Amino acid sequence: MPRGGAHFSSEELVRVLSHYDIGVVHKAQAVSAGNRLAPKIAAVLDFDSVRIAPPIADLANAMLQFSIVGGRPNPAQWPDYFDEHKLIEVLTGYREVVELDKNKLDSLLDLMIETMIAEAVLPVAATGFFGNLSGLDFLKMILRKAKWLEANKETLTRAIDS
Repeated sequence: MPRGGAHFSSEELVRVLSHYDIGVVHKAQAVSAGNRLAPKIAAVLDFDSVRIAPPIADLANAMLQFSIVGGRPNPAQWPDYFDEHKLIEVLTGYREVVELDKNKLDSLLDLMIETMIAEAVLPVAATGFFGNLSGLDFLKMILRKAKWLEANKETLTRAIDS
């Protein structure tokens, strides 16, 4: 049982989590030269964002973070598309370690859309901004990218399933 209402021993945590399709996830953020220690990336951990959640949601977030294409300060100027190669590479690396059934594979693009929306809604609703970016421009960019994922779902799903 939890002690103090919030703390589990590692054994208790493993026992509880073993009954669910959840695990410790870290909500990886995009890697830039400023937060990279070596030229080759072996793992990405964001200890500020560790939580208990379905690992498939973490995978979808990683696919989103590593494949989103921005490049300009104003999200209104960001292209609609994603870097398909990076999206598939993240998934391929994950599948080298974890086997995913067809239902989970088929949910990834929808989870990417959900993640984009979920990440933006609270800060934009609270402040009108996403970081220092215009909230309206950021939400319009999310809508464009969500529509792109939907429009390219069949092609991306074939790549994901292969």
